[in-house]
This record gives sequence, C-alpha cells and structure tokens, in this order.
Amino acid sequence: MARTRNIKPAFFDNDVLGDLEPLTRLLFIGLWCIADREGRLEDRPRKIKKALLGYDDVTVEEASGMLQQLADSGFIIRYQANEEDYIQIVNFSKHQNPHMKEKASEIPPPPGFEAETSGKHHTSTRQAPCKNGENEDETPDGEAPAAEESTPSLQEQRFAEFWTAYPLKKAKQTAWRAWSKIKPTAELFEKIMAAIDKSKRSEEWTKENGRFIPHPATWLNGGRWDDEMREVSNGGSNEQLTGNGNVGASFQGRKGGNGTPAGFKSE
Repeated sequence: MARTRNIKPAFFDNDVLGDLEPLTRLLFIGLWCIADREGRLEDRPRKIKKALLGYDDVTVEEASGMLQQLADSGFIIRYQANEEDYIQIVNFSKHQNPHMKEKASEIPPPPGFEAETSGKHHTSTRQAPCKNGENEDETPDGEAPAAEESTPSLQEQRFAEFWTAYPLKKAKQTAWRAWSKIKPTAELFEKIMAAIDKSKRSEEWTKENGRFIPHPATWLNGGRWDDEMREVSNGGSNEQLTGNGNVGASFQGRKGGNGTPAGFKSE
C-alpha cells in the first residue's frame, strides 16, 4: 500500500543522485512511498516497476538495474533474510515521519544495520538548511506526524478537541504540525480553548459568514489565542474586548500608528 512521504529540497541538490538517470531518481522517491515505516520492502523488481513506473517504457530488467544503481550509490541496501530478497532504504527513519498508526515493519533488517547511522549519503533526503543556519520544518505535508513519545495520546486528544471546536476546518495536517511545535501544556490548552470560544462570538469571526476566520495552522502559528477580539456595542460608541484579557472592558481611542485599534490588523 502506498503511503504519503516527505521530499525535501536537498534531494534535488545531491550531486550523487544527480549522476543517476531521471527515472532512477523518480524510482528512489517512489520507494519511500511503498516502503514500510522502517523503510523496508520486498525486493521484487517486477512488482516495483508496475507500482512506480507503470506508465514508463521500462523493462523489469531495467528497473532491477536502477535498483542496483541506487544500491551501488549507497542509497538503498539489497539483502536477503530468511531466503527472501528485501530492500532497506538508507536513513529512512532519520528523514521520514511515518504516521503514528502505521503498523510496525514485518521485514527483518539487514544484518548489522543501524537505521540512524547507516549509509554514505545522509543528505539524500535531508532538509536543506535555511540561510540563517536553521532547518525549516521537516514534517511531511500528507500525514500527521507522531507526537512526542512521552505524551503521544495526550497531545492527540488535545488536538482532537481543538479541531472539533475550531469553526474553520482547513488543512488539518498542517494544523497538526503547528500543534506539535507548540505542545500545549494544560494551562495553555485551556487558554487556547477559551480563546476559540470567545473568538467564535466576535465580530471578526462572525461577519460575512466567517470569511475572516484564519486557517487553524495560521491561528496556532501566530499565537492568536492572545488576540483581543472586538465586538461592537449596539450604540456603536464603545467597543468591547472579547479576548483573553480585559473581558468586557471598554476602550476608547486606543489606536495604533495607522489609525487601527491597537491589537488588530487593518483591513
């Protein structure tokens, strides 16, 4: 069964991969999608060719040759165990984040193989560093990554509550990644949920059928639980805060430099 995996910019900048034919590079990417959570799969060139290069004019022998090129370059290991042929993708567990519910590998590892240290080209799927020296987010877009091993079920449950409460349900996996970065404590989780409840009754979130509700990931990444959401009174002379602080307190004339009430983005 094919699975969603991650591809990073450094893949296209790897000079060892660059020496391989384009279809061989495509085949390498495809292997990630049909490998199990430990980066292992059966070494069956006919089946691999059908699954990954079905629309290309490639013979089974040529597909097997591509696999051997990847093995010779150090990107995969072709090995035998229990009289069966298998493939191990080098550094797979280091650079991929299988879904937490993906079942454990049933394929034995290569003899003496250590997933985190094997292989010659460990940048083959690694994220290219940013200009400031820090890596960008390395989490895949398709599947929600596993939460921290110390509290996986707790963070999953908290995120589920957040997702149920949030009125705009867009890009759930991206929201999960943002949530995983924050790893809300019990106190912050309560603050987030209270902010959502108040924001759903605010002018900004209710006008024009919720057109201005930010995407969940945007809301989380921006720390928007600290926003002061406004609600115009019936008389129109006072505006009340409905955020996390000064609930019900009025403010008059408190504006930023651009004439917009402080704490709010100009429309």
